[in-house]
Amino acid sequence: GLDAARAAGASPTHIGALLDARMDEIYVAGYVVDGDRLLPRQPPRLSRPEALAHALDVGPGWWLAGNAPAVYGERFPAALAALPRHGTVPTARA
Repeated sequence: GLDAARAAGASPTHIGALLDARMDEIYVAGYVVDGDRLLPRQPPRLSRPEALAHALDVGPGWWLAGNAPAVYGERFPAALAALPRHGTVPTARA
């Protein structure tokens, strides 16, 4: 995700990971971009799509990654709905 953003000429400073948890909820966590590493900023938690503004403190430089924006994006608060997105699909690799 980070490599794809950079290849497109973007330089995200923070990543919001949003994965569909089913049952009308999202797993959400926030990360700071530090070179090629992502450092935890906001711990993982469950959130309803409409409550994401309380779960993820976003600002300039944030990008969203994960499959939840494609599922629930129309229900996101305005501050999150306007952020760039990179759709990813979770895998179960060990």
